[in-house]
Amino acid sequence: MKCQLCNEKKGSTRCEGCDMLLCLVCMTTHQTELMEQFQQLLNMRNELKESSDLAEKVSQDQTKLSCFIEINRWEQDSIVHIREVANKIRSNITIIMTKNLEDIRTQLEQLSVTMQQQQKEENYLENELAKIKTQLTQLKETISHVNEKIHVVIANNINWDTLIHVMQDQDLIELDCNRNRLQYRRKDLSNNRITTNQHCFHERSAFRPTNTLRFNSNGFTPFRPITPV
Repeated sequence: MKCQLCNEKKGSTRCEGCDMLLCLVCMTTHQTELMEQFQQLLNMRNELKESSDLAEKVSQDQTKLSCFIEINRWEQDSIVHIREVANKIRSNITIIMTKNLEDIRTQLEQLSVTMQQQQKEENYLENELAKIKTQLTQLKETISHVNEKIHVVIANNINWDTLIHVMQDQDLIELDCNRNRLQYRRKDLSNNRITTNQHCFHERSAFRPTNTLRFNSNGFTPFRPITPV
């Protein structure tokens, strides 16, 4: 049989890789080509090794990885938001405390006017004196506990682990597929929804933030004005 490459000389050697029957000259050429291909593969392997070493070196430097940069940015943004909320609550407390103290001052001034009028008229009746004493006692009690009337309620049920988490490419693909199926499901339910009395019931999001910081000033008992006698 002739050589399957040159088709001129007699094939005397069979290549075990491609199973072609080749002459000695074509076999030498074929072997050289295979060696060149193998050298190309070696070069690719060496390039991959260099890339792997570089990736490992970069992974040890968190300042150069986009995922770590994103985490650091989220951390800083969260700190800024928390500080903004805390400053807002401090401002609200200051406003309420100022209002409470102004109410106390107003009541004290009204009581002072009443006492001055009684002193001027020399009106020292027992029942009037008892009323003034009661009002002074109430004011004293209010002043001593004025700062205890304000309470801050902090949400302790925040699941911090759900605020940020890691997802790989396959996880993102599955998440997108689930979202698409949910959208199609909602669209199908919307198309088949039965309306009653021609009223359209719109879907509302059931999302409620769980990490809100709420201020509660309940428990503050407003001051009763003192009516001059």
